[in-house]
Amino acid sequence: MKKGLLTLLAAALTIVGCQDYDSQFKELTTLVTNLATDVAGLKTVSDDIATLSQTVNGLATALDVAAIQADIDLIEAALADVATEADLDAVSDALATVQTDVKELLAASAVINQSITISNEATLQYAESLVSTATDAPNVIVNGSVTVVSTFANLDATVTARINAVTGKIATILGVEGGAGLALTHSASSVINFNNLAFIDKTMEISGGAFGHDTLTTISGNVTETHTGAIDYPLLASAGVIAIGTDHTSVSFPTSANITSISTIGSATNELWLKKATSVVTGKALVSDLTAPKATAITIGTGKAQAGDVVIATALNAVINLTSTSVGGNLEVSGGASQTTFFGSSLTTVGGTVEVGSYAEAHFPLVTQFGGNTSIGAAVLDLSALSSNVSGTLVFARAVTVDTQKLVVSSNVTYTSATTAHFASTEQASMTLPAVLTLKVFKQNTKTDLDVSGYTTMTNFTIGGAQGAAPFISTVTNTIVIGGAALTTVNILDGDYDVVTINGAAALTSLSTAGEIRDFTLNNCDALVSATIGHDHISGSDASDLVVTNNLKLASFAPSALKFLGNIDISTNAALASIDLSSATEIPLAGDYTVAIDGNKLTGTYVAATAGSTTTVSSEAEVKSNDLFSMMAMVDLSIASRASASIGNVTYTFDVDIDDIDAATAGAQDLDTKINTPAIAGSLAAVGIGVDTNFKAIVKAE
Repeated sequence: MKKGLLTLLAAALTIVGCQDYDSQFKELTTLVTNLATDVAGLKTVSDDIATLSQTVNGLATALDVAAIQADIDLIEAALADVATEADLDAVSDALATVQTDVKELLAASAVINQSITISNEATLQYAESLVSTATDAPNVIVNGSVTVVSTFANLDATVTARINAVTGKIATILGVEGGAGLALTHSASSVINFNNLAFIDKTMEISGGAFGHDTLTTISGNVTETHTGAIDYPLLASAGVIAIGTDHTSVSFPTSANITSISTIGSATNELWLKKATSVVTGKALVSDLTAPKATAITIGTGKAQAGDVVIATALNAVINLTSTSVGGNLEVSGGASQTTFFGSSLTTVGGTVEVGSYAEAHFPLVTQFGGNTSIGAAVLDLSALSSNVSGTLVFARAVTVDTQKLVVSSNVTYTSATTAHFASTEQASMTLPAVLTLKVFKQNTKTDLDVSGYTTMTNFTIGGAQGAAPFISTVTNTIVIGGAALTTVNILDGDYDVVTINGAAALTSLSTAGEIRDFTLNNCDALVSATIGHDHISGSDASDLVVTNNLKLASFAPSALKFLGNIDISTNAALASIDLSSATEIPLAGDYTVAIDGNKLTGTYVAATAGSTTTVSSEAEVKSNDLFSMMAMVDLSIASRASASIGNVTYTFDVDIDDIDAATAGAQDLDTKINTPAIAGSLAAVGIGVDTNFKAIVKAE
């Protein structure tokens, strides 16, 4: 009961001219009558509302009904608990207030129940007899059409003023059934304004000159406007089909305006050819093809998903806004000058190809995917949400920085001028980066290989990896190859990598690693003096292999987190005077591994074995080296693993040497050879350091 009554009451008090008044109030009366039996005394209320409905007949959107709406709120609150006749007293009081407000509104308004035509002196005088132009006279509702042809006033400004005095009092035009609402023909010599017109129920046709309508909010029918001046609808909320001329100097509809369609006369629906307009704003009308060679400000788009293609062509430096949330077809923005800026700030996807000219800026901050081949020539790009290019290639010809850090590359990408390029995950075969200096990959896929050694201009490389999932031995299979003649800085961030190889980066001076790497190689990086090695093995995968070879200036090497080491090769690093492998506090469960440490600059003390005599005890050789001793935790675990099957079965075999700091035996010491001289039957020296048990017996801390 409450809902039906309030809905119809509110409708009656805010009714607009396009509705069928008789049917509306007949429906209201019928509903109230049917509800009358629900509560004793409700019939009285229904009678009051029926009476009120007869007086609301002329109300339209131009009238101020704010006070009435406030009283409706009181009625709604009172009806919430209606159960007895006494409860209806509050409702009756509220209705009395509404009736008073309506009477006041009607006293300040007037309804003209016929059409008005002004085309000569006689019809003007008749219009003046219908519409009072006194300052305190009310605005009027015309229950018919309005036609003004002001040619007869071209030579007399006073006549034009008289016409505007009449048209300035018209607030609502209800039009004629199946016909016109407003038809206006005027010129610069007799400009006619409708400064209080808010609502037109039927069609509107404007020709000859610009139309003054600062309060017009609704046109229920179609609109035709042809003249050489500006089109400006500052408050328009909705309109039917709009057809405009090609010679307008500007076109401006609110971006929120709901327009059935818009086109220029002679063009296809949704196409605009505006040869003189310096600015174009088309509300939410769908525009598929816009040509505006003189426009410097353009805003088009539906504010929602748009089917089909969008083509925008201009010639000057312009700011172009496309407000649609998606484009189902192709997007082409062409022409313009080098300082043009394109904003697709609401777009999330483009279904087809994309072509954007050689502009200053292009902004696609929400686009996650371009559905086809994409070529954007802007120098500054905003592609911060771009995550895939499944169906087409990407070509960005002029942008110096291309920040596509969410992009998982699946088709070819070409960043022609980019000195800085960002990706989420990528592989070398799909990337063309001829000018890149800084390359960053933020979340490399655990099964996607990447080789960046071919980028000869690249100086800085950063890579982050995705996190693998069990079983890691099969889910983390990527191989990362890093190199390049100009490369100076490498940062490996968190994430999982199966194989990382840094090779032949002769200019490399800064290296840091993190995350988890199963197989790590550092080779032929002649300028590198030190590195921050912070990565660990891949938990759940095979043991980590470590290769550090032929790095001319590398002075120290000390992984801080690397456990579960398998094969180790730290060799021929001419300046390497310090290693620390004490992070290897855990070992694999099984396997035979080799440890080769030779050709470096490691130093220690070598004590040769001595044969015993009848008066002396024999002694095995000793190697006193903190560098080698840093592996003792790993050795202890290995030996222990073979003593207890429950913790695995691992063997390390060593081939190591150091430079002896003892002056008597200065120089490189091949420890296997030295330990074997002199040979001592049955001693460890007979086989050299060899397996880890010998290493345990021979290697001591300094």
